[in-house]
Amino acid sequence: MNKKGEMIWKLITLALALFVLVAVIGAFFPSIFDFGDTVRGEIFQIDDDPDQDDIKGAADECPCTAGDYASTYRGCPAEFTLEQKNADKQKHNSDTGCGEIKKGVHDSGEFTRTPEEQTLPHYRSLEIFAQDDDSSKQGIIRRVCPTWVGGPTAPAPLCATEDNDCDDDEYVYTPLTTDCWIMASEEDPVSNDCGQKQFKDGAIISTSTFTDINEDAVQGTYHSVDGEEDPKILFTYKWKAPETSGSLLCNKGFWVGCKGSKEVTIKVNGAEYDCKTQEWTKK
Repeated sequence: MNKKGEMIWKLITLALALFVLVAVIGAFFPSIFDFGDTVRGEIFQIDDDPDQDDIKGAADECPCTAGDYASTYRGCPAEFTLEQKNADKQKHNSDTGCGEIKKGVHDSGEFTRTPEEQTLPHYRSLEIFAQDDDSSKQGIIRRVCPTWVGGPTAPAPLCATEDNDCDDDEYVYTPLTTDCWIMASEEDPVSNDCGQKQFKDGAIISTSTFTDINEDAVQGTYHSVDGEEDPKILFTYKWKAPETSGSLLCNKGFWVGCKGSKEVTIKVNGAEYDCKTQEWTKK
């Protein structure tokens, strides 16, 4: 065999070896081939203008909420705090795609959030954490998340659960057009148990007093991916909202935070709710 023939044979052998290697990697690590699609999706979102304020996502400090171009935070409403700016950025490049908050239109296309409500922080899910035999039967909400508690956001969950035991695939991430999600992580010695439940529009969780959230639970909506019953107990405890979010009000898929010195009135199912001194009250 001449040198040219030997070279061709070596190239064929190398090509076959590479083909086998790719096949093996694809069989055992299929997620690797999803990476390119993920990167392309992120690049598209960065180059996109989801809030339609003529500022591309890569340069917009508030890519999900249209704002004052001349404000301190480029592309944010002039009154936005640093926390609100960061919350807005967290909603970007996520499963929500800035959806409801950017345009004020809910998933169903039938619900419009008022400009007053859009100035307040929104949280798609909350995490409560305790033991099912906690004698106090009360606690402070562990985490308020603009997206999904434990949601699979590479390289790590944006809102990781306690001990990371309920991350990735331990909850069902179904956006709601009515009511709101609370996720429970129930402390166990080996691995925490995980469950979730829906709560009615108009439900309020105070920052100053412990709230019996079970009064506003949507009965029959408890769900645990692994069929675990212990987390269900946590929904019978009383809870406070953290100071970082202010009092929380459920409004069609999102918990709305009454944060800072803002005084705002919004409507939920026709009823008016006042946000004042970090507390929601129903008129």
